[in-house]
Amino acid sequence: MRRAYGRRRTVFGTGGRRSRQLHSNASTVKPSDRPTVRPSVRPNVRPLPWPSSLPEQVRVLRGALETAAAPVTADTLTARFKRAQPDRVAELLETLVIVGQARKLPDGRYTGKV
Repeated sequence: MRRAYGRRRTVFGTGGRRSRQLHSNASTVKPSDRPTVRPSVRPNVRPLPWPSSLPEQVRVLRGALETAAAPVTADTLTARFKRAQPDRVAELLETLVIVGQARKLPDGRYTGKV
């Protein structure tokens, strides 16, 4: 197969000059230089629409609890959805705890892992 204009495709990791540059820069980055992000906070995430029906509200809350990297509060979950009311989210979370679909920790956070 001929390449257009006789260009070669750069393959990383083959020992070329570019590969050496990448490897030399990678060793100079210290773990303290890397930005730290809390696992439960996802920057620049648009809020999801809050469903109007009760079964859909329960479904999206269960999904949000199961996909959360760490236990979350009711306020954190409320912030993930547009037009969600904090008292309604807290009520649905308590309902999920009662039916065994979620677990409430002593500090008031919730987790989907039962």
